[in-house]
Amino acid sequence: MTTKIFKQIQIEPHQEQLLQQIAHQTGISETELVSQAITQLLEKFANTKLAIWESEKLFIQSHRENSPIINKRDWQREDLYDR
Repeated sequence: MTTKIFKQIQIEPHQEQLLQQIAHQTGISETELVSQAITQLLEKFANTKLAIWESEKLFIQSHRENSPIINKRDWQREDLYDR
């Protein structure tokens, strides 16, 4: 089992009732249910951030492909060393 960090949280009375009901129905501890909910939230957030970056990457790629290149250089870096 992995090491767990102790966190104290506050929830609303109706959340406590629902949490207790779900724990009783599923046989999963309240602590584990809260941990699973946090994991799902963090994964959703991480996936959202990743999706945003992916869309930005597509935008940049599209911009590069569709933008005219003005004053495109006709030399390479190595050419500068020959001067």
